[in-house]
Amino acid sequence: MVDWGMARRTARLAARSDEVPDLGLDVAALARELQGPVIEHTGLVPEGPVPAAEAISRADWAEANVSALSRLLDPVAARLEDRFAAAGPLAGALRTGAGVTLAAEVGLLTGYLARHVLGQYEVSLLTRETTPRLLLVALNLDEASLALGVDRESFLRWVTIHELVHALQFGGVPWLRDHLGAL
Repeated sequence: MVDWGMARRTARLAARSDEVPDLGLDVAALARELQGPVIEHTGLVPEGPVPAAEAISRADWAEANVSALSRLLDPVAARLEDRFAAAGPLAGALRTGAGVTLAAEVGLLTGYLARHVLGQYEVSLLTRETTPRLLLVALNLDEASLALGVDRESFLRWVTIHELVHALQFGGVPWLRDHLGAL
C-alpha cells in the first residue's frame, strides 16, 4: 500500500544534500581506535564484530531510515488494508490516498531529521536479517563543530564514542535487541 520508493525519493529531497565532506580523518579507523577504550570503560564486550563506522550524506541517512521505518510500518499498513476491504467502492481511492500520505509523511519527517542527526547506531529490532550499521552524518558533524566553535576532531571523537556505546550495548547484552523488539 505504501509507496516506499516515493518515501525514499521524498526523504532524499527533504534531506537537501548528497554531500559527504572530508572530515579530515578516516572514521572507520577512528572507531576501531576508540573501540578498545570504550569496551574497557563500559565493560561491554560485543559477541561479534562492531560494524565499521561510515561517513554518509544526509540523503543516505534518510534513505536508510526510510527502509527501517518500512519494516515497522508495513504491519500497520496491512491492518489498514483489512479496513479498506470493508469500504466497498471507495476502497481503491482510500488505499491510494493513505499510501501516498504515509509515504509523504515518512519521507518528509525522515528528510527533516537527516538535516539534524549527527550519528546513529542503526539496528533492526524486528529482524536479525538486517546488518547493523554505525552511521555518521558527515555534513551535520562538520556544520555542528563549526557552529559550536569546537575542534572538529574532538567533536567527531565524542560522537563516535557515543555511537560505539550503543553498538556495544546491543552487541554486549545478548538479550537487549530481542527484548526491545518484543515491546
